[in-house]
Amino acid sequence: CFFFSSRRRHTRFLPVSWARRCVQETGYQRRVHGELILEQKQNTMESQTSEEFWQQFIPPEEVLNSINHPAEYIYNPKKAKNQRGIFHNVEFTENEKKQITLYEAALREKFGDVPKGWSQALLLRLLYSSDFNFDDCKWLAGEHLRWVEDESKLNLNPVQQRILSTGMIYQFGRDKVGRPLIYIHLDRFKKSKVSEEDFMKVFLFVFWHAWKYMQVPGKIENCILLLDVNEIGILNFPKNILQQLLSDTRPRFPAFLEKVIILNPTTSLSLSWSAISAFLDDNAKSKINVIKKKEQSKLFQQVSPDQIEKYYGGNAENLKVFWPPQDTYRQYRNNSIPVSYTHLR
Repeated sequence: CFFFSSRRRHTRFLPVSWARRCVQETGYQRRVHGELILEQKQNTMESQTSEEFWQQFIPPEEVLNSINHPAEYIYNPKKAKNQRGIFHNVEFTENEKKQITLYEAALREKFGDVPKGWSQALLLRLLYSSDFNFDDCKWLAGEHLRWVEDESKLNLNPVQQRILSTGMIYQFGRDKVGRPLIYIHLDRFKKSKVSEEDFMKVFLFVFWHAWKYMQVPGKIENCILLLDVNEIGILNFPKNILQQLLSDTRPRFPAFLEKVIILNPTTSLSLSWSAISAFLDDNAKSKINVIKKKEQSKLFQQVSPDQIEKYYGGNAENLKVFWPPQDTYRQYRNNSIPVSYTHLR
């Protein structure tokens, strides 16, 4: 059995197995078979988002036991911004407790009560995300509540599913204290005809899975975002996308984004970064680091080479399948007992 290929100048006869392989590797779908293929993909995505599947992302016990955050990481009063890194299973300061009490009162006034299931740790995350600005805090609470209750946030349309399969946005690896690494290839976005709306929907989809399944209270409560600009120049740098990435994560995943690392910048972009980042607030600026291509070894100060693809100088094989994420701690799991924990909201 054969199918016709007419994507180039001449019609070609190719085995049906080639069509299946093309769909698997590129996500390209012929319109005549589109409904069947998309239905198969949707069923696969649903099975991959089951609770049982995501349990494998609980780090091994020896990994969790090895994570002992220094006091200045848990809470550092000397920092001007982002003073707290851990929000669960720790003692809050007297001022933090006072601010939480005031925030609870403001939420009761706004919603009639504190939304069900919202812990003091979540409230403090929202407070830090707004820099303790109560007007902003109340807005963040409303946005977070809408996000939590939005049942469509995990529904990806066919275009968004293809974005997920191309490696434009994906999660791979952890740093040395277990924080998940999320990659965005801005160069691929710039070359594609993808809309910003579809791009952001997929980004929030990937981010939500890291937030829900890759945190461990008191141990792993943050993530790192790596933006590969791959020689994008100053004039083509998508400032609006960076701004939206930072603004959209703030109410949905409060105090979860630890830092943003920009990889493979041009020389002009590196030298002009302070001017380019002028549109960001101080809180956002404090999270961003720019690493030149010749300085990529700096990643290994924070991330083991086994948790980084060879493309970035690590030991892990370059990804060919980008969803679902891989359990990069699997090599340790045979001799360890998974740790049970409660998912963070």
